[in-house]
Amino acid sequence: MDHSGHGGGSGGMTMDHMMDHNMIPYFHSTPGIALWFKEWTPSSAGGIVGACFVLFFFALFERFISAVRGVCERHWQARALLLSNKCSPSTYETRTSPVSKVPSSQEEGVVEVHEVPATVPSVVPRVNSRTIPPFLTGHDIPRGLLHGFQAMLSYALMLAVMTYRVDFVLCIVVGSGVGEILFGRAGGGVGGH
Repeated sequence: MDHSGHGGGSGGMTMDHMMDHNMIPYFHSTPGIALWFKEWTPSSAGGIVGACFVLFFFALFERFISAVRGVCERHWQARALLLSNKCSPSTYETRTSPVSKVPSSQEEGVVEVHEVPATVPSVVPRVNSRTIPPFLTGHDIPRGLLHGFQAMLSYALMLAVMTYRVDFVLCIVVGSGVGEILFGRAGGGVGGH
């Protein structure tokens, strides 16, 4: 069936049309596939190796940003808790324990008992009705910027994987794994793919 008679841009795409536009929908090692930009189309062995190094370090850097974000999240959470404790002091309450009986003297078989109330001051933390920490400009704006930057890195890596070049995909996977080995302890599992 020949689709060449159909005009316009609508209709199905043939495999030749997809191959012409660098859209090979299966894993391959075909040189000349554009990576992120039309102008960056590594086709020589050196160009492909260079692109693989870039993707490896790009994936490694994405894991580093994830770790930085995790460290910042813990820092911001601790500061928000500290600030909320300073703003809303705990409720102090004096709890009275049962009366304790203390013998005073034992002369001639008579035991006198004095009742001494034992008061034990205890701190009862105030039940906090707030479930979401307050908006803090110094915390939430950097949090949003870090999240946006990490999302940009993740989407760029996703687009590189969507080229279906086996070597590109392997370099991204290895870079992510090495990045997790190096930085995962600090990140605490924030974000990522």
